[in-house]
Amino acid sequence: MWMRRPLAVTALFFLVSLVAQTAVLAGGDDGESDWIRTSGDILQIALPVLGGGATFFTNPDPDKTWDKEGTWMFAKAYGAAWGSTYLIKILAAKARPNGANRTSFPSGHTMSAFAGAAWIDGRYGRSWGIPSYALALFTGYSRVHSGWHYQDDVLAGASIGMISNWFFTSPLPGKVQLLPTVNSGGYGLQVSIG
Repeated sequence: MWMRRPLAVTALFFLVSLVAQTAVLAGGDDGESDWIRTSGDILQIALPVLGGGATFFTNPDPDKTWDKEGTWMFAKAYGAAWGSTYLIKILAAKARPNGANRTSFPSGHTMSAFAGAAWIDGRYGRSWGIPSYALALFTGYSRVHSGWHYQDDVLAGASIGMISNWFFTSPLPGKVQLLPTVNSGGYGLQVSIG
């Protein structure tokens, strides 16, 4: 297990309750839109914090107190995703659907959520990765629903978050990771077992 069960359960309950509380805290004329937007705002931070924070509670080697290698991998993957996203935002200068500014492409919220989800999936396995991806998908939906991004902005952000992890993340011992492969002969999947 990637974390002690009580800590994992506590972290998931905290994340779900934090998102649920946004329904109460998000005021305004359109409560549904505000709730969805605010939930996406929280998840774009919560997923990478949960993923990166998990490295401090894992113990892949009994002689280590925390997953230092995992912390370094997370820092590289998230840093590469963040840097790429904001460089592309500057170069693309695409206007947002709501006209607020010209930093629509790619979606930083979606990149952050998918970078966290891809990290959790790649390092700790599918049992934690699939729920994380579901929350990341909701984050992408929240950006389009609230009028801050177009669908292609969200797709690009998700792609950057996932691709950066495919380069820098390796699974813990005993965990399976599926990686897409592309070469001149076609497409496929590569299975990596930690």
